Amino acid sequence: MQAQIWRFVCLISSVVGLVCYALSSSFNLLFGKWNLLKMLSYSVFSFTICLAVWFAKVCQLSYSRNLMCKAHMSVVVLTATSVYSFFYDKEVNTKPDAYSLISCAAFAVMSLSLSRQTHLGFELDILYFFLGCFILQLMKIKLLLVIVGVCFSYSLIILRSSLESSDYTLPLFHHPDITDSLQPHPDFALVVPDCGSNYMQTVLKHNLVACAKAIADTDLIMAEWFVRKIREMVSVSGEPMQRLGAYMLEGLVARLEGTGGTIYKALKCYEAANAKRLSYMHMFHQICLLHFKFGYMCANGAIAEAMRNEDRIHIIDFQINEGIQWLTLIRDFAARAGGAPHIRITGVGDSTSADALQMVGNKLSKLAEDLKVPFEFHAVPVSACDVQLQNLLIQSDEVLAVNFAFILHHVSENHRDRLLRLVRSLSPKVVTLVEQESNTNIVEFFPRFLETLDYYSAMFESMNANVDLPEEYKERIYIEQICYARDIVNIIACEEAERVERHELLGKWRLRFAIAGFTPYPLSPSVNATIKKLLENYGDRYKFEERDGALYLGWMGRNLVASCAWTSLYVTTPETIWDYLKEEYAGDERIRSMQVLNLMREFEIQRMKETETIKQYSDKLLGIANKVRLLGTQFLDSRIVEKILVTIPERYEASIAALENTKDLSKITLAEVLHALQALEQRRLMREEGSVEGVYLAKWKNKNSGKNKKKELFQENSQHNNTQIFPPCPYCKKTNHPQQRCWWRPDVKCDNCGKLGHLKHVCKSHEQQEEANIVEDQQEEGEEELLSMSCFMTKKPSKAWIIDSGCTNHMTYDRELFKELNKTDISKVQMGNGAHLAVKGKGTLAIKSHSGFKLISDVLYVPDINQNLLSVSQLLGKGYKVLFEDKNCVIKDIHNKEVFNVHMKGKSFALNLEKEEPIINEDTSEEHKDACLQKKFDDQEENEDDEKSPSKEKFETNVKVVPLKKNYNKNHKKKKPIKKRKSRF
Repeated sequence: MQAQIWRFVCLISSVVGLVCYALSSSFNLLFGKWNLLKMLSYSVFSFTICLAVWFAKVCQLSYSRNLMCKAHMSVVVLTATSVYSFFYDKEVNTKPDAYSLISCAAFAVMSLSLSRQTHLGFELDILYFFLGCFILQLMKIKLLLVIVGVCFSYSLIILRSSLESSDYTLPLFHHPDITDSLQPHPDFALVVPDCGSNYMQTVLKHNLVACAKAIADTDLIMAEWFVRKIREMVSVSGEPMQRLGAYMLEGLVARLEGTGGTIYKALKCYEAANAKRLSYMHMFHQICLLHFKFGYMCANGAIAEAMRNEDRIHIIDFQINEGIQWLTLIRDFAARAGGAPHIRITGVGDSTSADALQMVGNKLSKLAEDLKVPFEFHAVPVSACDVQLQNLLIQSDEVLAVNFAFILHHVSENHRDRLLRLVRSLSPKVVTLVEQESNTNIVEFFPRFLETLDYYSAMFESMNANVDLPEEYKERIYIEQICYARDIVNIIACEEAERVERHELLGKWRLRFAIAGFTPYPLSPSVNATIKKLLENYGDRYKFEERDGALYLGWMGRNLVASCAWTSLYVTTPETIWDYLKEEYAGDERIRSMQVLNLMREFEIQRMKETETIKQYSDKLLGIANKVRLLGTQFLDSRIVEKILVTIPERYEASIAALENTKDLSKITLAEVLHALQALEQRRLMREEGSVEGVYLAKWKNKNSGKNKKKELFQENSQHNNTQIFPPCPYCKKTNHPQQRCWWRPDVKCDNCGKLGHLKHVCKSHEQQEEANIVEDQQEEGEEELLSMSCFMTKKPSKAWIIDSGCTNHMTYDRELFKELNKTDISKVQMGNGAHLAVKGKGTLAIKSHSGFKLISDVLYVPDINQNLLSVSQLLGKGYKVLFEDKNCVIKDIHNKEVFNVHMKGKSFALNLEKEEPIINEDTSEEHKDACLQKKFDDQEENEDDEKSPSKEKFETNVKVVPLKKNYNKNHKKKKPIKKRKSRF
């Protein structure tokens, strides 16, 4: 009824506004003379400002802040132009027209109606606002009336802003920070395109998958193109696929920007429950969230069946949420024959949910009081990961039930195992488990995205099929964002520890419970009958199945939720546990044969990689073999031996030949093969370490070879002189040397210095020149050695990137630069000096520079290196072009557009992305190019002089870590400072 009244008011105001505008325009024609130039100038100025505000995205703020900025800008413009018009035009030809203010008010109200009906947003308000202002300016009203008109129009704009925020700002949860953190873009959040057909849904799915694939392949240009395309197709108030697409798009954008963890924390509902949210959740639990209702009914049925003869019951709920699950159970216990038992519920929540837990406890206590059921509620504001035994207040006269409903997938593996052991130690009579039947606990991003899209597509379609609510119904949107949006963003945008939504299939949960010491608890047939009767009200597309002691709820062939119950396993011997596991998980013969076939196929395709060790490769093969054996299929060690001998690299050929000559390969054991190969591997590693330690000693000896030879010659002569006596020399009259070896020749002129008295080979000037050459060679070799060693001796890591033609991979030491870091098969890298450094991962870097963020893919994380390296070969493999000319390194992209131009610094090319300067445009003049290049060169010269100053650390130089080749010109004359560098290319 209110909506109809509002539409009628809007229609009337629109008609009144049009009439007033016509009257105002006609009266304006009757007024006196006008300065046409002034009127034209003011018109152009006003509408230019109007268009600027209309299309502006003010500082890329959130939508609500953008709205307020536009409103304030319009008021400032109106006030300034009105004051100008009043003070600089003293002639007032007539009194102001009364229709002008009515016209402004009518236009403002009309803009409200048009905005609500067409979803075009606030820009229409700005347009009509300036139209009204223009009419007021033309009529030259007095300053007081200008102020009145401004205030009146400004009030209407603020009203419009409030209506916009309340009706179309769809916050994820009720926390105020969430509206700004995950508000869909107004261009697609408010415009609802026609995507109801199957064709449009297929196109939207295809675009989402293509965008995710582009992100997985680090094709950022294509990913951003798909993001813009998807924005036009999704809406949080549209069809099911549109709503899901809006949430998945937010996850993709957050992954691109690296803000997934921040957004997930902002989306966390810090005020976990309030009256409004409790009412929403209760309503949706009753009418549409069937998968929640299904899980709660299964858990309640198992608890009621286990506790039907107990007088004191203690239920521990590790995620009580709004307590909706226990409303039905309390009613069932109140109607139990023989009287209701004493019920105590322990609700577990995080440390910020104390008030919410108290609210839930009050609600349950009030219901129990009305039904006359003895009831206690114990709140534990502690995360499930940190719950201890003393927090639960266990009493010996109570029978214990534990409920895990949609909670265990949030708990990390270590905490989950500890929590299950804690629950097992309490010896509960029944433990209920409810989880979503989805497998998103996958390391690779793209398969995880496909699984998320498939699962939540079925979830949204199932909700929409059986709920008769408008698509823009705000309660529906509120619940969807509470239950799904946060999970979707976390699954898509977060990695490693930040990703807490790790759904798994029921088979894995059953295995974990069995290992923890639980056995399945049989479900009551009455529970199955109740659920089947419930599903009759929701159509025939829902699927209910009981399999292997568990209950499954599905939608059109896709399982959505699985539920099962467990009890303590009262056996302690390993034989009993093994018999139980064998009986429980042996499975169907056909299924086991398919699993064995897949494992055998995986075993056959294994090949040892060059970077793997024998232990790593053998562990991989043994893991597959043990899985095959667990499925009941025989797998001999001899087959593993054959696999190892056939697939290991050529560097183990010597050990294989030795085994063939000394052993019978048909009888050799797996342990013998592994020990022989590991011994060879260890000896080779020890030799490599020894060669690295001895390489610098050898270089030092070579550098002193000239002096050593002279010392040896002198010692030889001394020994010879001590043992032989020669005839007296005719020149010096001594007997300790022959005549031809005498250095004193008064009648001979030296060919080296031109002086009389000695020969060239004993000339002191010649000896000094040779020593100077040796010193120069030592300095050059020392500089070369410094370049290869400073990666290990640098006290302060350098943020610059060395462009290296001999490096095979990009490498960095900075863990914080990685946007994504995954495991890699590369375990170590060999440096230019022969050293081996450990590789801890491989991923994509996000480096902030003056021109924005730059992404570098396939970068190795090597913590022990102190210099970032850019591989020329890897850049070429990505389609880039690298040119070395005139002491410059020019890098061009696949479109032949220049990306970087790096000048040679010292004997290397160091690229500092934080200090980079923008590339000169092609249309810039030659003088401007020369000026920019000269400035860049001067800055590099200053940096070089600073680095060479005594106050700097000696080893803070940009370096290379690959084998260095000499290309020095020893006769090079250093005439100018600019010629100090010697090119290595």
